[in-house]
Amino acid sequence: MTIPSTAASDIRRTVTDRWNAVLQQDEELEDYTFFELGGTSIAASQLILQLSRDFGQRIPLSALTENPTLAKFCDRLEVILAV
Repeated sequence: MTIPSTAASDIRRTVTDRWNAVLQQDEELEDYTFFELGGTSIAASQLILQLSRDFGQRIPLSALTENPTLAKFCDRLEVILAV
């Protein structure tokens, strides 16, 4: 099952906004991992908790640790949220 493109773009926008807020950055750096950008395990937990609330669905922390760049993480969330 594939998410319609508008839903996918909404997911990407929400994730990008939360990602940047947690990391306290203004630009999108898709080629760097969350942890290379200064993210900590506490920040990762905050991000996952916020996104779980935003989307009304439990998101496993492993979604971020196994897909640590913004682009890969967004792609993974699209799959998780499509279920």
